Amino acid sequence: MKKEILAELSADRLNIKEFLEKHSSLSQRKVKKLLKEKKIQINGKTAYYDNNVKSGDHILVDLSEAGKDSTIPENMALDIIFEDEYFLAINKPAGMLVHPTQNYPNNTLANGVKFYFNAKNLDIPVRFANRLDRDTSGLVIIAKTGEAHSALAKQFELDSCEKFYLGIAEGCFEASKGIIDRPIGIDEENPIRRAIRQEGQKSITEYEVKEQFNKAAFIRLKLITGRTHQIRVHLSSIGHPLLGDQLYGGSMQNIQRQALHAYEMLFKHPYSNIEVTLQAKLPADMEQLVERLRSKEIE
Repeated sequence: MKKEILAELSADRLNIKEFLEKHSSLSQRKVKKLLKEKKIQINGKTAYYDNNVKSGDHILVDLSEAGKDSTIPENMALDIIFEDEYFLAINKPAGMLVHPTQNYPNNTLANGVKFYFNAKNLDIPVRFANRLDRDTSGLVIIAKTGEAHSALAKQFELDSCEKFYLGIAEGCFEASKGIIDRPIGIDEENPIRRAIRQEGQKSITEYEVKEQFNKAAFIRLKLITGRTHQIRVHLSSIGHPLLGDQLYGGSMQNIQRQALHAYEMLFKHPYSNIEVTLQAKLPADMEQLVERLRSKEIE
């Protein structure tokens, strides 16, 4: 697929990278990749990073991609929340990796989606617009076209979509609502972990206590920024780690994974630009834990 863009007056003094980031749905990462692969032309000539765009220029972007990828298709049950010709939304279970790694090439969400695409005669790669930790359940978005992926990825990259989570955290919260605004970076002692670091990336999480129990709380969280392990690090930093989150100090006594679920997402449709709202039901393990806390079975 090739996309044609006619540069208007506002394009003057912008280089091609700046122009496409501002005047198209392409993400910063995608623009860099297309320029590197020489898939962008200005007036019929290959575009390079330092080429400036003038009003009236014709921009041609080659978005065609080979459908083949190395993902091994595997037949598995998928909890599909939404699907159209542009993207697929799935409620990922806890304990499943989103995409294969060298050590775990099988039994990932990508393997299941690849099988699903093949079964529908869709010869397309598996393109994730967002990712979740292995033991976090909830909404994952998979684009069906390169252009849809760029449009969705750009929204995630700019934190312009709204992402809401449900979690069960230790302790009694002093305030029913709050904002955690603390920078996050890699933990120098353990590169798998993230930590609050002054030189880290700006990170903001809003929280609201839905129900306060004796020694834990059922909370709703909104990600204002999207950093690796952001919710887990932020809650741990204020003394309320998620139940089951052993990496950040949470108790494993009543649940064997971090009690965190990506339950709602609001973003612009990659083609129509109409706002889309998706929700994924709270999984059974977290629902049962809330009931046990509510009934005071767990003190």
